[in-house]
Amino acid sequence: MTAAVPAQACLPTHAYVDCQAGTDGKGTEASPYNTLADVNRLALMAGDSIDFERGTTCRGTLTPSGSGDASQPVQIGAYGPGTAAPVIDGTGAAASVKLANQQNLSVTGLDLSGGTDGVQVTASDFGPMNGITLRGLDIHNVTDGITLQAAGTASPSSLDNVRIAGNTLTGIGGDAITMSSNWCRRPDVAPDWHPSCAGAWAPARGLRVTGNILAGIGGNGIAVATTQGATVSQNWLEGFGGTGLSVSDSAGATISGNQVAGGRPSPSGVGYRVGAATDHLSFQGNLSDNNAGGFMVFQSAPQAPIGPVSVLGNMSVDDHGKALEFSGGPVSDGNIAGNTVYIGAGIAQEVADSTTDSPLDVQFAGNIVTAAPGAGTVGWNLPNPGWVVRDNLLHDVPAPAGARETDKGAPGFAAPGGVDPFGYRLLAGSAALGSGVPVPAAAGFPLSLAPVPANAPNIGAVQAAAGPGVVLSDTFDAGRAGAAPADWTVSGPVLVTADPASFSGRSLALSGVAAAERSFGATGGDVRVDVRLFAAQADKPLSVSVLDTHGNQVLAVGLGAAGRVTYTDDGAVRDSSFGYPVAAWTDLSLLLRLSTGKYTLTADGLPVASGKLTAGSGIPGKIAVASTSAGAMFDADDVMVSPACCPC
Repeated sequence: MTAAVPAQACLPTHAYVDCQAGTDGKGTEASPYNTLADVNRLALMAGDSIDFERGTTCRGTLTPSGSGDASQPVQIGAYGPGTAAPVIDGTGAAASVKLANQQNLSVTGLDLSGGTDGVQVTASDFGPMNGITLRGLDIHNVTDGITLQAAGTASPSSLDNVRIAGNTLTGIGGDAITMSSNWCRRPDVAPDWHPSCAGAWAPARGLRVTGNILAGIGGNGIAVATTQGATVSQNWLEGFGGTGLSVSDSAGATISGNQVAGGRPSPSGVGYRVGAATDHLSFQGNLSDNNAGGFMVFQSAPQAPIGPVSVLGNMSVDDHGKALEFSGGPVSDGNIAGNTVYIGAGIAQEVADSTTDSPLDVQFAGNIVTAAPGAGTVGWNLPNPGWVVRDNLLHDVPAPAGARETDKGAPGFAAPGGVDPFGYRLLAGSAALGSGVPVPAAAGFPLSLAPVPANAPNIGAVQAAAGPGVVLSDTFDAGRAGAAPADWTVSGPVLVTADPASFSGRSLALSGVAAAERSFGATGGDVRVDVRLFAAQADKPLSVSVLDTHGNQVLAVGLGAAGRVTYTDDGAVRDSSFGYPVAAWTDLSLLLRLSTGKYTLTADGLPVASGKLTAGSGIPGKIAVASTSAGAMFDADDVMVSPACCPC
């Protein structure tokens, strides 16, 4: 008799794809597939993976089949030498990547374009669908970027534990990132409110949208609806036509540490929106600047209230229109506390406007609102009796009727006028120091490293003790347009011009081969350097050098010819992994630790690199900006140098 052959466990599939290979292979690294059809036919299981050759292009839609499990998700990514991402060109299809009724699947490191959607994820009559991760994707030139929808009419469905992190979305004609659901009727909060939903509320649980860069968005930036316990944090959005970041029909969301800028006036251009049937929302430490539609709108429905909601420790800089707007329906237990609103020259603003006749229960307390010299008309429209305005610092701003305990003193900001929150920390003598009202926040606001004092917080968003003054701050707004900048030594075409992103104020433009240098007072200790950079192209370099008092390079960062932020490590120039957007501002921040000979670099609020200061260099004393290529066009703005302080 022949012995039985023992059963063998299924081995994970690892498929390789090179769509530029001359012949269609077997899916191994030595013999890769060369069409999307090959991988779309695979039945994927836990532990399987699909990798695309870097620098190659596949045309069509990636529609993989099958799911992983929580411990062994299906992985879709890249392989091979170099840094160029594999491209999936949707060539007019509905999406470049399409996932439907699949779980525990990760898509990372791809370049997606050419489809109507970059990525389309759907759960339809599936029930809870778990564990989709979209990370490190470059999505561009599509109608909508990432769309997630719980669909169907028969079985309540949701998209749970979705992670959308570290993606770049540019040139999006419609909306960048959206989460929506057919299962959105909330019997607990809005029993009489019936939008066009298939059935009762089945929220997406555990959504995380973090560290994404969005620029040049035609519609909305990030819009999440029908969620429970969602986190939207550390995202950077510049230039959009709809609403920058919105949450609606949701419970227990945390929106923190985001920057939303450059909302265009049509059709909305408002930075942040809280929509109907949203409760227990925590909105902390966000930045809004230069939004034509204002800072934040509360847009409930008469039968779908908002609240409780906490708006704590945020900053609004140079927003137009209405900083806060309440329309549609009721808001209960609204706490707007410890925020900073700066209204720059030439900007008119209604600080708060409540047009709704529905009941409101809103406290506006412990906030700084200040208007710069030359600001336009600033006022309030609060006919609704549900407002309490108290204990605010209103500098060169009228107080609304009924306001209590208003302080008219100067806020004493370190370097106001730019968009960097660090410029709005408080100096000694500020009327805001220690004179705020207690707010329900145990930890520090994300815009401040210091914890909120329990009994004597500061007024406004920054809760640190008085910090040191700056040794250099230049927003170029006082410069004459078309002239060389004052106090800078320049060579080549270097002129003060209008902000290239159509923001308020001016910036420093460098064209072709050009350079500008300025000295600052040596600090002798740890140093913080901040600067914003704007590139009209991604294939030419711009450098920002910190020099010592003798002109030797301490370090250099910048925008590289390969489309990435660059930095030096002991004098050697290196590319970081951070790809900067074209025709949008990139904010760079440096922290120099002279005692250790090292520094760290962040870009758009995200950690990018750390490097060594150039060996033999001395105490920083100059900053230089240089463009070295003919035909290049760059701008620099909000240059700030100060002694480092922590917390501050």
